[in-house]
Amino acid sequence: MLQWQLSNRRKYQIFTMIKLKSIIQHILLIRGTYLMKILRYKFVDFIPEELEGDILYISLEFKTAIHLCPCGCGNQVVTPFSPTDWKLIFDGEPVSFYPSIGSWTLPCKSHYWIRNNQIEWAPLWSEREISKLRKKEKKEKKKFFKRRKKHFKSE
Repeated sequence: MLQWQLSNRRKYQIFTMIKLKSIIQHILLIRGTYLMKILRYKFVDFIPEELEGDILYISLEFKTAIHLCPCGCGNQVVTPFSPTDWKLIFDGEPVSFYPSIGSWTLPCKSHYWIRNNQIEWAPLWSEREISKLRKKEKKEKKKFFKRRKKHFKSE
């Protein structure tokens, strides 16, 4: 039986081709029809078991929104609303989220904004950038809850 072994150089070339393919797909996605994908929204009491594509489900009671990733991978993206997470902006018609949504834990690593019911794609982030953001967010949350705790103690 023949055993096929790859040299380190060949392994690196294959890895580079896979990474390059991913980047090219993301660029095509940004430049293609998904550039200004429109989302509809529904205010719901409970999140349905099966989510429909292009629909943003918003539960004010549970302070959360959920939708299918707009890249088409089919994964669910959950965005909790809080002073340290996302903010929902609703003026009676379109909805927007702040800050951007980075699906860093999903294989697709999608990064986008929801502004006025539209998906606006953001640049891909490196693992280093994601790690740096996570550390910053953790520090900000800790600071927020520390201030909040002091505020409630003083009342």
